[in-house]
Amino acid sequence: MDARNDIGRNAPAIRRAHLRAYLRERSGKARWVVIGEALGYRGGHFSGIPMTSERMLLGEVAGIDPQRIFSGVAPRRTSKREISSHGFSEPTATIVWRTLLELGLCPEDFVLWNAFPWHSFNPRRGLLSNRTPNKSECAAGLPALKAGENCRCTAGKTGRRFPPRSSSSLRRRKAFSPTNGGDCCKERQFLNRRLGLGKGPDLFVG
Repeated sequence: MDARNDIGRNAPAIRRAHLRAYLRERSGKARWVVIGEALGYRGGHFSGIPMTSERMLLGEVAGIDPQRIFSGVAPRRTSKREISSHGFSEPTATIVWRTLLELGLCPEDFVLWNAFPWHSFNPRRGLLSNRTPNKSECAAGLPALKAGENCRCTAGKTGRRFPPRSSSSLRRRKAFSPTNGGDCCKERQFLNRRLGLGKGPDLFVG
């Protein structure tokens, strides 16, 4: 629980409900997995879903219908309104969601995940900050990644901190992250090339 920024003690339960609904609706259907580095404070920290912002769930992001993210439960905000009146928004989340939908993918076709499936933050700056996960933290997230061993994997800087390739059958290629020194246009072009032409890997890591 984020005692300083959560809307109440039930905030973690709300986020778990969001994640369960999101994964349940993709179970047995998803063909693609897009993997980012770690949960960000503007994204999954408050939404509970990787590369998905609270503002999306609240219907405040143009072009992204929250019902397309999940419909099993009613989405709710978990951050205090005085911190972000419309809910937190994450640039990478918006770009990835818009690009995948513009490519014509159904939301059930893909799962968004993180190599480190928790929020790595800077202790000096508090929970409203992000920090690159270290090698041991990335290794801690590997069991969840290995659940997708039948997929192939594309990796950015995070991929270089994974355990050696021999420890997993996941195959990796480089992607881009606009919030981590990457270029928004390059990320769109990458996803369009790999997904739009039907020749890309099934599992992306950014």
